Amino acid sequence: MLTPIENRTEKLKAAGVFPEFLYAQDHPDEFSELQYEWEFPKAAYFYLPQISGENSYLAGWNITPVFDNSNGDIYYVHMERDGLKKFARLYLESSELGQDYGSDFRYLLADFLIDLYESAEFSEQSIDDLGKTGERLGFVNARQLFSALEDAEEKDLRGSFEGDREWRDTNLPLIINA
Repeated sequence: MLTPIENRTEKLKAAGVFPEFLYAQDHPDEFSELQYEWEFPKAAYFYLPQISGENSYLAGWNITPVFDNSNGDIYYVHMERDGLKKFARLYLESSELGQDYGSDFRYLLADFLIDLYESAEFSEQSIDDLGKTGERLGFVNARQLFSALEDAEEKDLRGSFEGDREWRDTNLPLIINA
């Protein structure tokens, strides 16, 4: 079941989504640096009802869209079922869960900020600007995250899929819980 759009904000607040993050979605003109990174989950509300019956990994879950990527083919959502709660990334063209972030919204937000860091070379945003953006979204340790990413890049710790996964598994809990 998909959370009705009119109940989305309250549902996400109850799930732990930061008010600053929700504010940013409601005021995109104040967050122009994110205009090519995300959008309000219009595509999720359109496509998820169509694909939920086709994908067994969605069966029985109550789904609340958080945001869409800028292309509208990746959906970040909150999922609830039988007392279980998690944030996840779903792909329009996939028959399996893309990424399970667990029940803590900060892991989804950290992943989004890492994507923002990786695309920053194209937008010419500085580490300081990225940190400010992350903080404006409610991620209090954003500057620490971006400094750690810059350090990892200098040391080539994330140069492969395995290296990136190891870096995230080791460093994100330390940064998020600092």
